[in-house]
Amino acid sequence: MGNIYNNKARGLVRGRLCLLLFLLAFIFSLTGPSKMSGMKILADTKYNAKYPRLVDKADVLTDEEEKKLLKKLNKISEEEKVDVVVLTVENEAGKDVTAFADDFYDYNNYGFGHKGDGIILVVDYGSRDWALSTKGKGIYIFTDAGQKYISDKFVKYLSDGEAYEGFKTYANLCKKFIEQYRTGAAYDVGNMPKEKSETPTEDYSQRRKAARMVDNAKVLSLENKNMLNSKLDLASSARNADISILTLKNEVNDNNILSYAGKYYKDNNFGLGVSRDGVLLVMDFGTNTWAIYTNGRAVNAIPDEAKEYMTNDFLPVIKEGDTYTGFIRYINLCDKMLANYDSGLTYDEGLVPKKEKLSDVVKDSVLPALFFSLIICIILTRQLKTVKPELQANNYARQDSFCLTDAEDLFLYKTLSKTRRSRSSSSGSSRGGSSTHRSSSGSIHGGSHGKF
Repeated sequence: MGNIYNNKARGLVRGRLCLLLFLLAFIFSLTGPSKMSGMKILADTKYNAKYPRLVDKADVLTDEEEKKLLKKLNKISEEEKVDVVVLTVENEAGKDVTAFADDFYDYNNYGFGHKGDGIILVVDYGSRDWALSTKGKGIYIFTDAGQKYISDKFVKYLSDGEAYEGFKTYANLCKKFIEQYRTGAAYDVGNMPKEKSETPTEDYSQRRKAARMVDNAKVLSLENKNMLNSKLDLASSARNADISILTLKNEVNDNNILSYAGKYYKDNNFGLGVSRDGVLLVMDFGTNTWAIYTNGRAVNAIPDEAKEYMTNDFLPVIKEGDTYTGFIRYINLCDKMLANYDSGLTYDEGLVPKKEKLSDVVKDSVLPALFFSLIICIILTRQLKTVKPELQANNYARQDSFCLTDAEDLFLYKTLSKTRRSRSSSSGSSRGGSSTHRSSSGSIHGGSHGKF
């Protein structure tokens, strides 16, 4: 009997222990991961990844913004079967934000299908760095040119402290790019979304508080200033985007000239169309600093490499003292780049001289030269009618004039030549497509990065 009671007691103890362990495991599953990681994470129990599609470790979003953004990311990802993820951190990504983004995506099991189709945006608010990482089908959906287009859109919001607007813009554009990919032609160079202003072209001089040419530095004659104003008005009307110039003297420096340009643009109501498209050149002739500020569709029409090309063209002319001609060049370049963008071309189409291909050089110069040389040789050789070839060498030698009495072969020396065999390289460049790299886990990713 004692053994029976002992067995019953042991069974009761075991049952209670099992119940206690179950309760502890349940409580840990609810609170453990988020508290141990120190992250503010919204529950997303239907998802297979370790974390939801929005992880705001930098705490830059309000609770309401977080809920709305996570809902949007989930809807896009599940409808399109391509993961769209956002992660914010603070001084955690290190020097290589792209590698950090790759690893976070891989080790937390993001992505659809066996290839892990998707894209992640990582923003480090400590270093002000950001990175996009794509995987699987995402590499082909978001080409290098496409990632630049998307980043140009959301980075300006991040720079202004509008995190929610920036992430919402990123999510909406990701959906747009996925939908375009399904048509069979991904957004790429020469095939970017058009952003023509919905407002008809007209003069907004009643709304603008300043002329398009304001010469506070007094570097132009009155006649030249008026001529520039007329040219700016014509170009702005033609492109439906404000093209303007402001000169200063000892008012700004390298550290604040761009923010000054942005404030001047907004305070004076520059910009045409619903997105206030336009470009503004600000030059301080006292501190010798300059800035080109773009807004609306001009942000993508005149990217950073375009600004560099422009300044390399018109700044040397201004430095030589011909300010008027330098500004004319600036206006013409803005006009051309906006026209290219509206036509779906790259900014430099028709501006940068194309490098001649070797095949074109051979076709256009070497082959004609060889052809004419051959004709001349044929004409000259046909004139040699007195010389006829002999079939045997004996006919060229005088009879009994040469007698060979002894013959011997002597080996004098040997020459050995070595030629290094060149190895083929898989590297190259193209104007479109996606560049890729391997993450630390060995998987293939695409991506881009920058600062804001």
